[in-house]
Amino acid sequence: MTRAERPERTVAALLASSLRDREWWDALEADDAGVERREEAARRAAALYRATAPLIPPRLEVDEAEPFDHAIGCLREIADTWAMRSIAWTDEERDALGVPTHRAIQLFVRLHDVDAWARGMGYALDLGDPNIPEEVWSDRREESDVSPADLARRCVDALATYEQVLGLRESEEGRELLQSEDFRRATCSEIAQGRAWVVWTRGHLASEVEPVALVMLAVAQGSFLLGCTPDDKAEVFPTLEYLRMLLAKTDANDWLLEQGAELPDWLG
Repeated sequence: MTRAERPERTVAALLASSLRDREWWDALEADDAGVERREEAARRAAALYRATAPLIPPRLEVDEAEPFDHAIGCLREIADTWAMRSIAWTDEERDALGVPTHRAIQLFVRLHDVDAWARGMGYALDLGDPNIPEEVWSDRREESDVSPADLARRCVDALATYEQVLGLRESEEGRELLQSEDFRRATCSEIAQGRAWVVWTRGHLASEVEPVALVMLAVAQGSFLLGCTPDDKAEVFPTLEYLRMLLAKTDANDWLLEQGAELPDWLG
């Protein structure tokens, strides 16, 4: 593989181009972003999900996250943002979703030294103002009744739903449903909830349990992508096999069973 073909350089280039377009970000984050802008956001989100998908399974072999992994995470974060911005929410709905802003993503890049890593790949990231944006500090209180058992239940429900979503591609009626605005709205809500569960899990449970929340986010992202490319021959990510491997990496399956979850047969 030549230097130009290295996936690290491809990721650095994608990150630089995705963050650089300030005019695009300003227009997208404006209150009056129109239908065309939102559809373009969906297309860009799908493109980033597709571009990063083949890079993720091999990283299961990595024990400690490296700058490359954080860079992939940044691109997925941007894709999440564009996906959620593809729906016309009310101000209250958007605030509840916790849609990341351009400045908040830049902070993520700095915190994980992805900017220094990208420079090493030959791409300077124009990150602008180094101050921490106010929106990073959430004033929303977490729900006191959220528990590990809730996480386990939601994960198993998400897996069952994803199996059904994959099956929708096999019929014309199913493909029409995948392309509907209601389906996109639902997947965007699930992306937001998956992100929230990842944050909650990292703050409350052992690191070995984190894949449970990551599974929920991955299937939401995958469902959004399926809505953009419902062809039954299109590449799918995450696959059920990848989800099985992700949970097996830290024996998260055992944790799910301890919480009383009933696992699908394919996780065995």
